[in-house]
Parts: sequence; C-alpha cells; structure tokens
Amino acid sequence: MPKRTTQTYSSEDAPDNAEKIYVYYCRYCGEHAFITDALLDSLPQRKTDRARVIDTAEHHVKLKVVPGAVKYLKREDGKVEKQFRYNCGVLPVLYKSEEHG
Repeated sequence: MPKRTTQTYSSEDAPDNAEKIYVYYCRYCGEHAFITDALLDSLPQRKTDRARVIDTAEHHVKLKVVPGAVKYLKREDGKVEKQFRYNCGVLPVLYKSEEHG
C-alpha cells in the first residue's frame, strides 16, 4: 500500500516561489469578502469614485459575497454608469462594471 503524506501551509509559510494570497474581510460583519493575489493598496484607483480596480486578466479573485442590486448612477459628465453590486449580508462591499466580468 502506498504511503500518503499531507502538506498544509498558509501563504505566510509557503515556499518562496508560491504566490501570496490576501484575504479581505468585511469591516461590518467580519466575514470573508474576497480572496485575491493582489495587494489592494498597490492597485490603481478610478478617478470617478476612487474605487480600487482589480484586473481579473492579471489577478485571481475569489468572491465570498452574494450578488446584490443593480444600480444606475448619473455621473458629473452626464453619463450613466451601471454597477452590479455584491453584498456581505445587506451591505454592498464591491461592484463590477460588467455582470460577468
């Protein structure tokens, strides 16, 4: 019978060549909001609302929130922006500009 081994490690004690993983929590309820390999402070910000932008083509993202309402916002330049919001409980914690993006 072959021997089995199990190796368990976190992102802090992972091998040097492993990607770092960051877990972000909801400040309101303390639950996981999302997990990503991007450090939020290093991401670019939108000029309209200073929201952080995660490019899903460059970074892995695992959402732990549930879809919420779709909101339409009229910006200062007269354009209408559609936001697909995601909630932690009843609190919106993030949004996407595309439904499946």
